Amino acid sequence: MKHYYLSIFLAILLSMACTMTSAHDIAVANSDGKTIYYNYNSDGSSVSVTYQGTDYSSYSNEYTGTVVIPETVTYSGKTYSVTSIGYEAFKGCSDLTSVTIPNSVTSIGYEAFYGTAWYDNQPKGLVYVGDFAYGYKGTMPANTSITLKEGTVGIAPSAFVGCSNLTSVTIPNSVTSIGSYAFGFCIGLTSVTIPSSVTSIGENAFDDCSGLTSVTIPNSVTSIGNEAFWNCSSLTSVTIGNSVTYIGSDAFSGCWGLTSVTIPNSVTYIGSDAFDGCSGLQKVIVPNFDIKNWCSIKFDDSSANPLYYAHHLYSDENTEITKLVIPDGVTSIGSGAFYDCTSMTKLKIRATVPPTCGTQALDDINKLECTLYVPMESIDDYKAMDPWKNFSIEKIRMDGDSNGDDTVTMADANAIVNYFLAKGTDGFVEGDFDEETADVNEDGSVTMADANQVVNMFLGGK
Repeated sequence: MKHYYLSIFLAILLSMACTMTSAHDIAVANSDGKTIYYNYNSDGSSVSVTYQGTDYSSYSNEYTGTVVIPETVTYSGKTYSVTSIGYEAFKGCSDLTSVTIPNSVTSIGYEAFYGTAWYDNQPKGLVYVGDFAYGYKGTMPANTSITLKEGTVGIAPSAFVGCSNLTSVTIPNSVTSIGSYAFGFCIGLTSVTIPSSVTSIGENAFDDCSGLTSVTIPNSVTSIGNEAFWNCSSLTSVTIGNSVTYIGSDAFSGCWGLTSVTIPNSVTYIGSDAFDGCSGLQKVIVPNFDIKNWCSIKFDDSSANPLYYAHHLYSDENTEITKLVIPDGVTSIGSGAFYDCTSMTKLKIRATVPPTCGTQALDDINKLECTLYVPMESIDDYKAMDPWKNFSIEKIRMDGDSNGDDTVTMADANAIVNYFLAKGTDGFVEGDFDEETADVNEDGSVTMADANQVVNMFLGGK
């Protein structure tokens, strides 16, 4: 019997101990009479704002109306710096209208403002915005825009997820990463400025931001995560910086309002379905070429090959691709890459070593109607390898040889001028005019500038 009562007594002590260790450490009233609850930090000289009791739901609306967090608090004769907003500190405080955070605060913890109001001020020294800091379905009656203060170095996953009233965000130059779902489901967000300090945009970072209309991704960014801008249906334009090497799967999937996109030469990988469902996209521009070219993409072997979606981007849903250029550096072409490219008439491959091809990579191209252009020194290699040997194979022309006579002369310049002046009409040039070769300056279009450059090439060659 003694053991029985001893067990009960120990259980009660253990329960009390757990309650005591998880409860707030101190409660201090501000000069305005509002009580704020704190936990001691491990350094012994600072505290974190927390909730009342042992759990955020121990009390209902312990924080209401306007709350001003002080830079320091004094308790039992000792003064502590307030350096952080702790885990779930204001979570569920539905009657909270605003919070002023002092410059002494350097971090905001997980779900700190989950489901609550916005705040009126933000500390200059803030270095990290934590997971779900402002919570899912944050109501934000006080503010609809936010400028994160200089010194913030990271925005954690889901920091602002579901803040539906948020309309604009300015991110300071100190931030280097935007976490997954950081602004997910912020349907009211219409603009965001991503600074040149950011190097990565996490998965689903702007997932379902249906009000977002334009995005500029700076040159500092090297990767765009999977579904980063998934279903941003109002997005009409996106500029991708020239340091991006990785565009994840479904990165812009469902952005049906997107009409154009520029992909830099730095990109080496585009995930499957990256632009799936972008029905309004009429033009994809890769620097140095317009519509006809694709940079040195790592083609994966999934059934939804990146180049398959490139085809649909180019096709406008009405017009099939007739020409495509694959640059040097491509070593393989994945399964189904040219799916449904039944109208292809010219395919240029600049790779001197014939790329290997996955299952059904070229099956939909009518090889009797499509001419394959390859480097002159590699013609025999292409003729000896499946499936390339099934094409009519010719050598790639030298730059500037727009009329196909194997020389660059004034006749090529004249052909370019005639093409430029009478573009869109039949019979505008004689001979086998080639737009890609005529685009000498590789700006994506054939203009008088190309004719001038051909003239200079001819005169320099003479």
